[in-house]
Parts: sequence; structure tokens; C-alpha cells
Amino acid sequence: MTPELENQLKEAVNSVPGWTWDEVDVAPLDGGVTNANFVAVKGGKQHFMKVYGPGTESFYNPRRRHSALGWKSPVAFERKVA
Repeated sequence: MTPELENQLKEAVNSVPGWTWDEVDVAPLDGGVTNANFVAVKGGKQHFMKVYGPGTESFYNPRRRHSALGWKSPVAFERKVA
């Protein structure tokens, strides 16, 4: 893992409420075209984490609505949360 990727992963882990880098076990997963995928284990539960790689924005549709976001687009959801 490159230092840059490790820093991105630490930032992602630390951004989850109640998580800190020192309390979460992280291991890489195979797969992903431009993204780095990981399994994070916290409190005995496994969680999937993704660190977006270069070029991801060309595959990403920020206007697509998602059921997990209350049928809002990622952009609209982030505006509401921020």
C-alpha cells in the first residue's frame, strides 16, 4: 500500500462516527478497476470500504438517485448533511 493510499484510507476510517484508525483492522480486497477495496473490522463486524482511484469520476453519476440516501442524489444528500 502506498503512503498516499494509506493516508486516504486513514481519513476514510476516521470519518466514520465512532471509528478511529487505531481501533479498526483493515485488509485489502481484490477487485476494482480504479478503486482500492478493503474490509474493515470493527467490534467483530465486517464493513466494506472503498477508496476512489484516479478516473473514478468518469464512471460516477452524481445525479443518480439512491434508495439508501432517501432517494436523493449523492450531491443533494451531501448538501443536506453538510
